Amino acid sequence: MAWNSPTTELTTAGTDLMLAVLAVYTVSALRRLGSRETWKVGIWTWLFGLLALGAVLGAVIHGFAWPKATRSILWMPLYLSLGITVALFAAGAVYDGFGLTASRRALPWLFAVATLFFAATQLGNGTFLWFVRYESAAMVGALGVYAYLFLTRRMPGAAMMTGGVALSIAAAAIQASKKGHFTLIWPVNHDGIFHLVQMAGVVALLVGLKQSLVSPPVRKT
Repeated sequence: MAWNSPTTELTTAGTDLMLAVLAVYTVSALRRLGSRETWKVGIWTWLFGLLALGAVLGAVIHGFAWPKATRSILWMPLYLSLGITVALFAAGAVYDGFGLTASRRALPWLFAVATLFFAATQLGNGTFLWFVRYESAAMVGALGVYAYLFLTRRMPGAAMMTGGVALSIAAAAIQASKKGHFTLIWPVNHDGIFHLVQMAGVVALLVGLKQSLVSPPVRKT
């Protein structure tokens, strides 16, 4: 299998790998905390683990020149992992905003929505914009939750969580616009910028999660 020829495809694959490494590190960092909030830690470690898987699949897709049929097949597990990742993100926000019982009740419904998203990507010829729209809807809801927790000072780390969600929304907007390009040794297009901004969001989320897990929120049910 040959490398993909457009340089921006290779830089996109490279930024995908960088995102995967950061996500794996985030999983390790959360597990090392030894927090008693096992549901919350489980939600976020699975989330970042699936994010790492999706990023690795993205690197494989962008990094090599696949036949069209093979490329379409490779996108399927990527879409599925990303869909579940967003569902877990929403479940994590519900946990922080409304408590354990609400998060547990919401999770099956969120998985159902993720399944519908996956079906939409297949019926819609697998366009990535389906994911951008799906992610944006979930992120706006999460932004409201964490902004409220920050303004009411109900959860340590809420400021960083709000920033992380805002960066995720910005990344999705860049991806949806299909605009943006810069050269830093190699040319990077909107896909690579999407990954770089998302990495900044992951760092902010990790800091916020650490703060909230070390000093639990004021209210938890």
